[in-house]
Amino acid sequence: MKMSQKIRQVSDLLKLPRVFITVINEPTYVEDIHRLIGEFAQNLPRTKKIHSVDVDLGRLKDNQYFVKKAYQILTNPNRPMDADSVQWRVLLVQVLEKKLNTQFQNTADFKKKIKAFLEGYQVRKKPPAERIKKARKKMKWTQKQLADHLGYKSHVTVAQLEKGSRAPAKRVFQWLAEAGM
Repeated sequence: MKMSQKIRQVSDLLKLPRVFITVINEPTYVEDIHRLIGEFAQNLPRTKKIHSVDVDLGRLKDNQYFVKKAYQILTNPNRPMDADSVQWRVLLVQVLEKKLNTQFQNTADFKKKIKAFLEGYQVRKKPPAERIKKARKKMKWTQKQLADHLGYKSHVTVAQLEKGSRAPAKRVFQWLAEAGM
């Protein structure tokens, strides 16, 4: 199946006007579809049932909401199993891979990466100061131990980072990523 046919299927499902199909450039179809959904969500019904899952079309710009609803659609036990629906879900998986900048190796990998994204999304929304303190306590380190690990001369620097009175350096963000925060 050609990419333009896949795009047409998605636009039909979302009830996008046919005129916009010609606007979509194949190499950037994912971003274009996402943008069009957001632009025309006001003209569409506020919610739509997609494969037995209620989706608020106005919230699809929010990455967390989009990934959460896509995951629900893909894992819904009541999902239709006809050929068109299966192809649509394959396209949705491709969109998720692009959005998360990853490739899913199998179903278990898919579920693991989606859940990690959704859990991490809540963590990443917190201010760095709060994340630094939480990560340090999670590792049961003192401020001095963290300062030594990050290469700072004094625990005072860590205290300032945790209060938010000092901007974190790149190495602090790298440590947060390693710590899963």
